[in-house]
Formats: sequence, structure tokens, C-alpha cells
Amino acid sequence: LERRMEIIIKRSWARTEREIEHLSDGEKKRCFIADYQKRFFVEMATPGTWVFTEHVDECFRGLLELKKAYLYIFRGDVAMMDSCFHMIVQGAFIEGGPTNVLETILVYTRGEIDDWPSTPWDKAAFILVPYCFNGHWVLARIVPEAKKLLILDSDHGVDSNCKNILEQVTPLARMMPHILVAMGVQTDTDTQWTINRPKNFPKQSLSGECGVYAIAAATFTLADRDSYTLNDAIVADFRKFFTCCLWDQSWLLD
Repeated sequence: LERRMEIIIKRSWARTEREIEHLSDGEKKRCFIADYQKRFFVEMATPGTWVFTEHVDECFRGLLELKKAYLYIFRGDVAMMDSCFHMIVQGAFIEGGPTNVLETILVYTRGEIDDWPSTPWDKAAFILVPYCFNGHWVLARIVPEAKKLLILDSDHGVDSNCKNILEQVTPLARMMPHILVAMGVQTDTDTQWTINRPKNFPKQSLSGECGVYAIAAATFTLADRDSYTLNDAIVADFRKFFTCCLWDQSWLLD
């Protein structure tokens, strides 16, 4: 993985910076999901700049393409959700409680969304769900076999007592057994899922880097690398890598 990133950054970063700079006002360029103006790419490229849901979803969508193209680098048993998924779950939970497993949830978990080709949950060792609350990004890394939701959070100062995170993640934790029963993965809904925010997950030095830490942690999980070895320098390379790949998707898959 690191070698692949190094090659793309060395070959493409300077050129990508120049081409972004010369993108005309109002002109748009296509990524994996949608078209974006210059500001989108500048935000992705600039260290310390907060990234939006569009950035996270585009990077996750790019990872799905990488996973298909490089089976020798990336695991095939990791399911990846977009930033809308947890909001759909939360809405269903508020409306009908943990048993309210809607079809809109199951099309995600079965990997049936045409433009989001994720691994079905019944084949997943890990499930990755990005969360954003109060302008702060974290990555929920779910381990179905262990019935655990790990919250990979690069800045514990945003929610020191974990109250807001628990409010966001509890609906999914409560619904997990019912989702898996609806998929035929298990037969028992009377199971407890634990939520844990590891203290030893690396901490960001620059404000605004939480989203890129979440993207980097997802990438390391896919590549079967230890997410706890991330640091600011590696995350800075992830910014460059994904900026290049979103600017020109052919570099990602070449």
C-alpha cells in the first residue's frame, strides 16, 4: 500500500497541484460520484482543512474501486458504508426502535446499491461506517464476530466523555443483531454489542484532520495494516494520495 501511494504521489502530486490551480472558476471536474468545482479539490489537498461528507464519500468510493482492482493488496471481507448510512439507521431507530430494519437499510447491508459495490455484511469480517457529529469525524469499525463497535477517534477532546458519540452510535449497535437476523446471518436477536473508543488510537496534531484520519484508518483496515500506527506524516500523504486519485481516477487504478 505505502509503495503504491509513494509512486502516485511522486508521479502525480506536483502535476495535480498545478492542474487544480488552473481550474477555472465555475468549471467542474468529475470524481467517482459527482462533479466538483476547484474548492472541493483545494480543501482535500490542504493540510488542516476540514473535509466534508462529499470528500469522505468520494474517498470511500475510490477505496471500493481499489479493492476490486488490487485483490493482492486489499481484503475482500471488509464492508464499507457511506456517510448517509448511519443517518438512515438513526431515523429508522427513532421511528420504530431496534427492530425497525427497513429495506433501505438492507439494500446497503446486502451490497445491492449499484453505484456503491460494497461487500455484503454476511461476508464481512469488518464493517466500516463514517460518522460526523458536531463537525467531527470518527470511524466506526464493527467486528460482527466479536459483537463490537470500535470508535476510531483522532481527537478525544471534541467529546471527552463520549456522550455524543454514544448517542450517534447506539442506534446501530442496538439494531445490529436485528439486521443480521433479517439477513439470515444469525437467529438470535438477544445479544449485547459493546461500544468502545480505544484510548491508544493515534491523535491528530492539526485541527481539521479528523476526516482524513478516518479515511486513512479505513484504508489501513482494507489493506490489513495496523490503524494504530497512523501518524500525522502518513495522514499528510493520504491527503496527497487521495487528492491525486480524485482529480484523475485513472491514476488510482493504473
